[in-house]
Amino acid sequence: MFRKSSFIFKLLLFICFAIFFNVHCFAQSDPVESLIKTGQDHFNLFQYEKALDNFKKAADMAPKNWEANFLAGKTLIKLRRLDEAEKYLSKAYSANPMDVDLQKTLGALYINFAKTAQNNGQTSKKNEYQMKACHVFPGATKVWQTLFESWTVKTIKK
Repeated sequence: MFRKSSFIFKLLLFICFAIFFNVHCFAQSDPVESLIKTGQDHFNLFQYEKALDNFKKAADMAPKNWEANFLAGKTLIKLRRLDEAEKYLSKAYSANPMDVDLQKTLGALYINFAKTAQNNGQTSKKNEYQMKACHVFPGATKVWQTLFESWTVKTIKK
């Protein structure tokens, strides 16, 4: 009897170990998540080019993964490649428009574009980018106020 129960115990222990090992391996096997994690590690070490490579690969593998696109966009902002950043952030926004960090990041990028347009004397472009900022981050009351002031000054001058 003792041998039989010992065998059953060892068999159950082996089965539990096999299940745990398989669950652990499958949980780690998602290549997109692995690329994102590796990219975040590089980003946190200020290795932006390496981080960007990982985020772009993850975004290419899963184009609708908002996190990969968002992180690629944030990294491109750090690298001052703003036009390219807008493309990735817009993809991320299309996939997850409710993320507040994403709203703020894309809104800030549009405000940056609006300031550049204003400095270049492109009033219509400035207003266009302010509208985009208001659309992606509707809670930005200061942007709405600035846009309204811009419109009213234009109307009053006529």
